[in-house]
Amino acid sequence: RGFFEYFLKQWYQRRVRGKRTTISSNSKEVLEQYYQTNSLPSTDEIGNLSNNLGLDKRVIRIWFQNRRAIGKRLSKLIVTMGGGSTRQSATPLATMQPQQGLF
Repeated sequence: RGFFEYFLKQWYQRRVRGKRTTISSNSKEVLEQYYQTNSLPSTDEIGNLSNNLGLDKRVIRIWFQNRRAIGKRLSKLIVTMGGGSTRQSATPLATMQPQQGLF
């Protein structure tokens, strides 16, 4: 019984999500500019961004993961619409502006 309760408590704690972090527009701009030069930052680079922006490392890491996913989705959309080649691009949003509702 003790092990089961411990296991259940551990499982529940993994399932509970923390609060969402709101990223300021200035921070988003810095992250987007950094993404344009390097879409896959190292742990040290994430740490530097975290210190400079005052955000948790996990938040920065997740932002880059989400941003890469958006890029992949848009690349596939462009290819299926016949507007591009089948070659994947690391920066498909380079010409789009954030006020278009992507961020």
